[in-house]
Amino acid sequence: MSNDEPQQQLDQFPDTEPESDQSPRRGQGSQGRLARRLIVGQTVATIFLTSMVAIGGALLPESDLLALMPLGVTAFVVGLVSYGLLQRGRLRLGGYVFSLGTSMAVTANVFVRGYQDASPIYYLWPILSASVTLAAWDGVVVAAFATISYLILVTIERLGYHNPPLLYNAQEQALLTVGSRVMMFFLLAFLAWLSNQSLSQALQRTRGAAQKWQELNVSLEQRITARTKELGQRAADLELNSRQHQRRTAQLEASIEVTRAVSSVLDPGERLNQVVHLISGYFGHYHVGVFMLDQAGRWVVLQAANSEDGQRMLDRRYRAAVEAQDVVSGVARSGEPRIAFKEGADAIYFDDVNLPDTRSEVALPLTARDQIIGVLDVHSVEEHAFDEEDVGVLSALADQIAISLDNAQLREASQTALAQLEAMQRRYVSQAWHEYTLQREATTQEFYAGELMPEGAGGADAAGGADAAGGADAAGGAEAAELTVPIKMRGGHVVGTLGLQEVQAGAEHGWSDDQRALVETVAEQVAQAMEAAQLFDETRRLAQRERLVAEITGKIRAAPDIDSILRTAVQEIRRALRASHGVIRLGTETHLRPPEKEK
Repeated sequence: MSNDEPQQQLDQFPDTEPESDQSPRRGQGSQGRLARRLIVGQTVATIFLTSMVAIGGALLPESDLLALMPLGVTAFVVGLVSYGLLQRGRLRLGGYVFSLGTSMAVTANVFVRGYQDASPIYYLWPILSASVTLAAWDGVVVAAFATISYLILVTIERLGYHNPPLLYNAQEQALLTVGSRVMMFFLLAFLAWLSNQSLSQALQRTRGAAQKWQELNVSLEQRITARTKELGQRAADLELNSRQHQRRTAQLEASIEVTRAVSSVLDPGERLNQVVHLISGYFGHYHVGVFMLDQAGRWVVLQAANSEDGQRMLDRRYRAAVEAQDVVSGVARSGEPRIAFKEGADAIYFDDVNLPDTRSEVALPLTARDQIIGVLDVHSVEEHAFDEEDVGVLSALADQIAISLDNAQLREASQTALAQLEAMQRRYVSQAWHEYTLQREATTQEFYAGELMPEGAGGADAAGGADAAGGADAAGGAEAAELTVPIKMRGGHVVGTLGLQEVQAGAEHGWSDDQRALVETVAEQVAQAMEAAQLFDETRRLAQRERLVAEITGKIRAAPDIDSILRTAVQEIRRALRASHGVIRLGTETHLRPPEKEK
């Protein structure tokens, strides 16, 4: 039903409001129809009676029937004027003209015939007409007008101020009296008939209106019921949308907090512990656990849980076989999320003494680089607590957890590899520096008294062996202040020290922080320069060796036969290594085995 239908139904009802001159439908109601009928009936009756009176007066001059002619003519004129007003929609004015005009016609007849005439009975007609066509109060007004008019005429006639021109004679005008009463009887009967017709039509219209009102009431009740249901449905939809909005907000906050936790906490155990508590806190689930696959891929081991039951499972180091028939193991095998409820075929999964309060469960795989590394297991005490939307949100959280765990494993592996590489580098630097120092004659040098002195000079112990400031100088009794800084290669390998010593007689001297920082910086630069020089020397040696190998190889390949190849090889190697002699022996392993020394 549209919104305009009730108004359209209301417009079908008849106008039941009292009509007035200001009514937009003037003269169109039941009162207007009744008034027109009365006026038309009275006018037609007046014409008929006036004609009959005229004929009777002409045939019976002694009956004085012609005395009724003024009353008939006046009633006829009043009827025409009243009908014209009704046709213009002036119901109230037309009714008053009709009632008061008829009363004035009766008064004029009484004025001519005297108050003893039978004409005063006609006053009943306009009084009843006004009461029926207008209102009861209007009938009272017309009755008052008629009464006052009649009393005035009676008074002036009784006091002798007025003598009627045609004085009433009861014996001579008995026929006229009877005719007047018969005429009034017919007029009242006609009025009663019109009133009955009007009342019947009004009653019929009222019944029709009541039926339509009842139909409208039923229609409105149905519409109100439908609108109430619609509003109830909208309210339910709004409430559902509100809950979903709150749920999505909690999910978003949980995602943000989980992301923050997995990115800020470095310890894997603490990270998983925070994750399960965050998910349980934001989503209000009874139990949240994280299972990880072992290295062999045969077991899923519980690593973190938020509930008390889960903590007891952690204390027992709970694990489940991947081939077991439960929700977590199934997800670990298939790699697909799984929702289970404590009813139907899934009921067998809930006969678990570890988590007795579970009514709904959802398990999601932890996948990193297309490999399953674990399972996120969520339990609820509510039935049918999870749907596809929850699976989507929790799957996103599971992906974040899996990525963070995989990144942690990669970080740990990278740190292990880096530590091994640094250890290998330290061994390499130490070995390379050891070989480099073996090639040099002097391994320790000092600046003492402004001169560069080799190892074994008099001041060697002063710079290399002093450990603290304030040590005594070996050359004299003066106090000495020493500063020794290690020279470290990459990897922390110490290859020497940079020592300074200042001797001042009779005075204490100490090195400031700025001076120490300067010496440490210089020591770092010395280490870098020495390492660069050592690498340069090693590169140069390798280049020389490769060049020498290339020359020897070229000469060997240029030899025409085996004897020349062997002779060229031993000669070139002896010359390159500056050996006194060289030899190449050919033969079997037995012949080439060196002879055993005699005991």
